[in-house]
Amino acid sequence: MRITFVLPGRSFSGGIRAPLRMASELMRRGHDVRVLYGKGPLNPRSVARRLYKKFIVKAPRDWIGRFDGHCSPFKNLTAELVGERDVVVAIGPDRVEDIVKLPERCGRKVFSARGLTLRNPHLRESAWNTKIPKISVSNYVREEMSKSGVDNVRPVVPNGIDTSEYFPDETDGGRIAIGTVYGDGVAKDPETIISVFAKLYELRPEIPLVCFSSVRRPRQLVRAVQFTRLPTVAAARSLYSKCAVWFCASRSEGYPAPVLESMACGCAVVCSDCGGPNDYLQPGVNGIVVEKENPDRMVEEIIKLIDDKAKRTQLVNGSMKTVKKLCWPSAASQMEAALQGIVCGPLRV
Repeated sequence: MRITFVLPGRSFSGGIRAPLRMASELMRRGHDVRVLYGKGPLNPRSVARRLYKKFIVKAPRDWIGRFDGHCSPFKNLTAELVGERDVVVAIGPDRVEDIVKLPERCGRKVFSARGLTLRNPHLRESAWNTKIPKISVSNYVREEMSKSGVDNVRPVVPNGIDTSEYFPDETDGGRIAIGTVYGDGVAKDPETIISVFAKLYELRPEIPLVCFSSVRRPRQLVRAVQFTRLPTVAAARSLYSKCAVWFCASRSEGYPAPVLESMACGCAVVCSDCGGPNDYLQPGVNGIVVEKENPDRMVEEIIKLIDDKAKRTQLVNGSMKTVKKLCWPSAASQMEAALQGIVCGPLRV
């Protein structure tokens, strides 16, 4: 198939990384895959931000910079730029309106729904209400779309996990820390993350606390937290591998990579009931699930695991069995089947 993925822009987020990895996997399967991404405005502020990340933060290349296939920026998505393709896939809601306007020769249009887009409900509703086929990343997203009366929703196509990148990388210090990923968007619930760290430090100040993020360290974060901005994959793996427990405090997640990554690196996971992880988390078997927006309950469960090595070991063993089943080739096979069904099926408008 001739497949084009249309990304909203370029960044260090998992919402960009996962589709690029999917594109690479489809290329390995023999498909002609191209990636187009929205080009942000060029102004003094954007230039300063790029220079700051490059020379001050010394950030690694972003995910688009590491993509090994055809990749081009655009300001306006035109038929000439896209060309004759079999299918064009908008990643997230931001570019759905753009692909809907393309002529038929650009291919069947598909919306890949990655989450609930809490940051912009109007944009979400606009994308959900289009008539083009929708592929959701998790049952959580698919069910929320169905509840809203969205039609033409196809089977779920999840992300994968690469266990050659994420695996236990034991250090001399052993696993004694507690960690998470920080995000400042509404879906990530930064207030709960900050509260959990504060309560953990108050109750167990001897336990190391670690956190990494693509954004700046929040001022409210307790000083004891070791904060790393924009770590490399190897550095992230090292941080995961220092942790006995990894927590996710999000309000809503489509299919969050850090939960799977931490599981693959040997952490016991405590996760809020935020949606997407429920596709693979089995409470008490490979993780602990708590109600969202409840830092007290999350801290309680984290400390229970810290004090119960046998339970942590049981959860880690369960996690290792889980991640082996969630590889990228399997995810790519499901995406291939979904897109093939759309390309070969009757045109729905």
